Amino acid sequence: MREIFWGFLIVLGLMAHCKQSPPADNNVAPPEAKKSEFIKAKIDWSYIDIPLEMKIYEIKSQIAYNLWDTQSVKSIESSPASTEIPNSTIVVQSGRYKEFILGMKNPTDKPIYFFAAPHNVQPPQYSLGFKFKCLCINHAFTVKPGEFWYRVVRLNIDKDFRGDSFVIKHELIGVTEERMKEFEFKP
Repeated sequence: MREIFWGFLIVLGLMAHCKQSPPADNNVAPPEAKKSEFIKAKIDWSYIDIPLEMKIYEIKSQIAYNLWDTQSVKSIESSPASTEIPNSTIVVQSGRYKEFILGMKNPTDKPIYFFAAPHNVQPPQYSLGFKFKCLCINHAFTVKPGEFWYRVVRLNIDKDFRGDSFVIKHELIGVTEERMKEFEFKP
């Protein structure tokens, strides 16, 4: 009985000396990021029911193109895509924009149908001050068998953007031909 009494006193003593941590305040904003002259943007993808991989490319300087040009062509050489952009990361000067190509090769003998869910930005506080004219536009796309699909896109960085690097992630989702036809992209 004496051991229980002393054990109880020791526990009470320890509890009296323990500091309680303050409750978490989920409404506290993270510290404001500073402006940067050059901003790195990594374009990232996750895939659901689609066997292809999206890559990003520079645009050939000698080929005329328009923003949002979208096609499935016989080969990458017959598209405005030039060299693949390393690590899917582009650098854009504050107050400027960068146009580039999203592209996928379909090595199969069947068409692939897909759409993109709205993009997500990490860290989310960096989502203020840029516009990505991309492919998450409530349309479904077709990559024809043995062809290269591409879309010309643009990332605009506002002159007042705060931050130095962020990730833009899309989920690409494969769909059936029937579902694709309900939301088919028509250039």
